[in-house]
Order: sequence, then structure tokens, then C-alpha cells
Amino acid sequence: MPKFIEVQAHGKIEKNVVWYFHEKNLIYTETNWTDSLSGKNLFEERTYHDKNTMIAWINNEGTFVDAVATEFITLERELRAYGKKIFEEALK
Repeated sequence: MPKFIEVQAHGKIEKNVVWYFHEKNLIYTETNWTDSLSGKNLFEERTYHDKNTMIAWINNEGTFVDAVATEFITLERELRAYGKKIFEEALK
């Protein structure tokens, strides 16, 4: 059964990131930032993972980022490391 960890930050911008795991492996992230006054969606992206490796990224423009792009590779590396950390912290 998939498990999820939700991280929220409150202020002028409401930031919400949900991390989904299956059997300790990151499978999906969803990021949403909203203007807390107007309720307007400011930023949204999604990532999909297989065996902790990012396989797809839909950016804030709603388009897929090429898997060989430097920004894709950098984000994949960051999400892999932080996903492992956040999962281990949630187990404590």
C-alpha cells in the first residue's frame, strides 16, 4: 500500500508538497504553491519515479521536461537524496 508524506509551509505563499512511496521507494511527488490571499495557484509540478529514479517531470508550464536536460538530472538527484532523508525521518 502506498504511503505519503506531506510537507506544508504557511505564509503569503502556501506551499504544499506531497511525497508518495511504495515499499520505501519514491514513486510520485506533487508540488503546489498558492497565494494565500487570492487563492490563486502560483506553481505546480509533478514528478514520477520508478525504483527511486525520476522517469518523468511535468513542470509548472504543464510540459514534460526532457530526461537528458541538465535541470531534469539535477532535480532527479535532489529528489532522490531528499526523498530518502524525508522517508527515514518519517519512520522515527
